[in-house]
Amino acid sequence: MNKNHAAGVPIRSYLTQVERPGRYIGNEINAIQKDFAEVDVRFCLAFPDLYEIGMSYTGLQILYGLLNQIPYVFCERAFAPAEDMETLLRTKNLPLFTIDTHTDIKAMDFLGFTLQYEHSYTNILNMIELAGIPLLSAERAKEETYPLLIAGGPCCYNPEPLADVFDLFLIGDAEDSLPLLMEIYRNRSIKSGAALTIEEREAFLREATKLPGIYVPSFYTPVYEAGAFHHFEKKYDDLPDSIEKAVVRDLDAAFYPEKPIVPLIETVHGRAVAEIFRGCGRGCRFCQAGFVYRPVRRRSKDRILEIIETQLQNTGYDEVSLLSLSTGDYPDIEALVLELMERLPREDVSLSLPSLRLDSLSESVLRRIGEYKKSGLTFAPEAGTQRLRDVIHKNITEEHIFRGVENAVAIGWTRVKFYFMIGMPTETQEDIDGIFDLAQRVSAHIATVLRETREKGKRNFHLTVSVSNFVPKPNTPFQWARGNTEEELKEKNFYLKDKFRALKNVQFQFHDTRSSFVEMMLARGDRRTLDALRAAVRRGCKFDSWREYFHYDRWLEAFEEAGISVHTEPYPDPSAPLPWDIINDGTEKDFLRKQWAMATECEI
Repeated sequence: MNKNHAAGVPIRSYLTQVERPGRYIGNEINAIQKDFAEVDVRFCLAFPDLYEIGMSYTGLQILYGLLNQIPYVFCERAFAPAEDMETLLRTKNLPLFTIDTHTDIKAMDFLGFTLQYEHSYTNILNMIELAGIPLLSAERAKEETYPLLIAGGPCCYNPEPLADVFDLFLIGDAEDSLPLLMEIYRNRSIKSGAALTIEEREAFLREATKLPGIYVPSFYTPVYEAGAFHHFEKKYDDLPDSIEKAVVRDLDAAFYPEKPIVPLIETVHGRAVAEIFRGCGRGCRFCQAGFVYRPVRRRSKDRILEIIETQLQNTGYDEVSLLSLSTGDYPDIEALVLELMERLPREDVSLSLPSLRLDSLSESVLRRIGEYKKSGLTFAPEAGTQRLRDVIHKNITEEHIFRGVENAVAIGWTRVKFYFMIGMPTETQEDIDGIFDLAQRVSAHIATVLRETREKGKRNFHLTVSVSNFVPKPNTPFQWARGNTEEELKEKNFYLKDKFRALKNVQFQFHDTRSSFVEMMLARGDRRTLDALRAAVRRGCKFDSWREYFHYDRWLEAFEEAGISVHTEPYPDPSAPLPWDIINDGTEKDFLRKQWAMATECEI
């Protein structure tokens, strides 16, 4: 319980000087306010990107509602300030603040960051600096006035690049462990009557390690041999050798927001969202989420319908999205969609189904969706040849692809997007050409379908092919993959761009190769990677996921300054220890090794 928890920042008088002041004023529909005198724990959820990005993230809405339903906890929000606001803060010597009460975030008890993507790491370091908080946990441990820094999210499955920054990580699902963590802290802070002393903070962190998913990196010291990570030495003998992720077993019983905050400005996604299940049983070998979010847990159809109806009543949104890693794999998807169609106001509300597989939705479901507002359909073949789809364990065939597109076109869908990936293990020139060949044949098939239905000329059909770059991720069978260099990725993307110029009715998009290469370096980093991150921030790197802010040359300089080679294959030996082995996501490493061997030997 921080003595200075009510410290205010006089930001309102400056809001007319920045673009989109709605990013910083708070007071949105369904935002929560509490009396400071009635709360014992102040928590700030910090999202390391702009407000309109963070407020589109369902996980933030879950955590905000989860914490604020605890009577003695007041959870607020902070976001990475846009460049004009950051300049104002630095010029006026003002600290970063919560948007809910404009409180100095340094006065919080907890500052919680979401590690959603690696390119947000520089924003995290920049936000901590703007808050006037020492970056390293070892520095903060010497004083009693700073909040505890905690992180969660998918990037925490390799927490090591930021391990020296955070006091603790919450690995896995937060719905059970986070409230228990708040209870432990509250009990200790009430006894102390003020901010925890240095000794009490240490005792709190030790007690926290007994909770599922809690990793305190200062209790584990990495040991390197011959320049490579070798093992961790524990500070206390009773600490676990590895951290088992926290898992919520019953999604129906778990908290889910029925009154989500409705932003006052336009965000990336403004819609009601119902998470229908967690995890994925497909086992695509490149997909980190498919492994770390196991086991598969589903919400009941009735609970999903209840969430959607209540959210629509409490928000006024005109779009509904069903959220999961593979929406069509929900076992009762047809009944769910058909019943949802009966309940949605036909003239006002559309349904979005992301993460579709081409073999997962029946024609009847697509037809019913098409009776309402149509958004585009997105399909992910991932690879252009069946051989490579088998290697990556993407169990769909060309028959699935053509049948799925044919059904969509026949029903009346006019926009389809295909997602592919380049740079995957065992990829050949034939696989790259296969992306173009498949798109060409699909486009020709669409034209045939339209002629046969005598609708040619009556409506235009738009096919978009989007190509991303494969990035080897921890906790997957492909964590040992070499990964293409920036030059290799660039050559493949521009090769495809030239070929697709011949298809006038197909739009081709590709991801920035330099950005993907930096992501690759960060995704498989260890604690020494922080030196490169700090060097990048000193050079002005931030908002690295935004094309206009990304500076590749600065990153190369930062890696060089940190002594990190960008030309060395990081983990070629599957028998060697890995920095993120400290995290146990429930998948046996021997299983990942076997899957890696099967992939490289081109076995299914």
